[in-house]
Parts: sequence; structure tokens; C-alpha cells
Amino acid sequence: SRLLSCSRATLPSATSSFGPHPRYLLSMARKAAMPVLDQVSLTAQIKEMQRSDATAKEQWWMYCDAEGAGVRDPAKHDASFLATFINSYDSGMRFEPANDLGELFKEGQRKSSSWKQAWASYCTLYGDGKSDPTKKDQAFLVGFFDYMGQRGAMALSSMGAMASIGSMVGMPGMAGMTGMGSMGGMAGMARSTISMGTLGAPAAKRMRTEVFPISSGDPEKDALVSRVKAYQRSGDEQKQTWWTYCDTMLGGKRDPAKHDVATLQEFVDTHVDS
Repeated sequence: SRLLSCSRATLPSATSSFGPHPRYLLSMARKAAMPVLDQVSLTAQIKEMQRSDATAKEQWWMYCDAEGAGVRDPAKHDASFLATFINSYDSGMRFEPANDLGELFKEGQRKSSSWKQAWASYCTLYGDGKSDPTKKDQAFLVGFFDYMGQRGAMALSSMGAMASIGSMVGMPGMAGMTGMGSMGGMAGMARSTISMGTLGAPAAKRMRTEVFPISSGDPEKDALVSRVKAYQRSGDEQKQTWWTYCDTMLGGKRDPAKHDVATLQEFVDTHVDS
């Protein structure tokens, strides 16, 4: 990432024909950052900035990636690190993304009609309805990547499960079947396979329900449920964070699908995106 200084703040330039070096600017900002608040107060301030200001959230992430070893939880940084970000952001200093995701999205719109349609639908559901990617912030663009990745992974898992069912009932051709018409037949054959145990044949193992994710009918909730589940899978510490949150705040219910959108969004804002 490259740090830009605003027109209001003129800092002495390091010796470079391209202007101040990012690390030079940050070192100057750190010298000027005299934290008046303690680490706990600064942490709360940065979390509030992320919740209320999409640009601040994006800038915090890029700052952490560049200077904080990718650790985005403000509670894991010292007061000087936090105060440097706040002072730099308030003075108008900004990181500029190394890659132009907006142009990448435009290329996807030009090359794939499915991509273009999915992006437009996402903007209608979660944005302002306008689909120009160059007018969206980095966090919104990355959110679309996450959403499509989760949906694609679920679809591929389902296809793999269908192929397994086909092999169990002795019909390998099922692996190549597509369309909704084939799904009804496959579901019936799956039930037949399971019932074979009553006819003396070994019953098929019970399939995990995660292979066929159940939709709540609300795309926003489904996306949040997927994000919480992905957060749990990312590590033992993350899983324990969700469990502790459920035990202390949600009556011990650890299945994210059993909670409403507001509850899930609060957890994502506080822990996943922080």
C-alpha cells in the first residue's frame, strides 16, 4: 500500500524524486502522536470509527496490513500504534490500494454476463443500487468476493455430494446430471439408499447437513451465517470467541442460523471485521 498525504499537511520530504516515502510519513506521524487516551479508550474509538465510517474501516485495514503485521483487532495493538492511525486519519493522510479492484470488476463485467448480473444484484441488495465498481470502497468490493466465494464453495460441495450418491446406488452417470429436474430424482434415490438398511444391505452413512446448506430465505441472513461459520473455521481462537459470545450473550445457542440478522451483524462488526 502507498500512503498519501493530504494538501492540508505538508511534511518534510525524504530524499526521493517521488515525494515522501510512506514509512517516513508514518515515522513523522508517530512522533506527533501523543496519546492522551489510554489503550482501552483508543481501541473503543477505532471500533466506533469502523462501524460508522466505511472509509475509516478500509483505511484501518490497510494500515494494519502495512504496519501491523495484518492484525486488525485494535485491542492487540499498543496505544501509540492506535493514536498514530487516528491522528493520521484525522489529518487527511490516506493509504491508496496497491491494486485497482474497480478496474478488475469492470473487466469481469465485460467478460462475463453472469458476473455482471451477480454484481448488479449484490449492489441492489447490499448497496445503493448503482453498479459502477470504481465508485465503491474497498470493503464493499471485497465483501462481494467473500459472498461469491462462499456461494461457490457451497455449490461445489453439493455437486460432490450428488456424485457420491450416484456412486452409492450404482449409477455413475448421476455425476454428470445437472438441472433441477435431476435433483428431485437424486433426492429420492438418496432416500432409497438409506432405506436399504432395512432390506439387509448396509445402510448408507448419514450425510452431514452442511453439505446441503439450508437457506433461511433471507439472502442477508444467509451471508451473515456463512461469515460467522467461516470465522469459526479460521482457527480455534475464533471458534472460542464465538462460543463465548453465545454463552454469555445469546443463551448458549451456538448455531448462527438460530439468530436474527441484527444479532449476527453485531457480532460480525465487533469481532469479524474489527
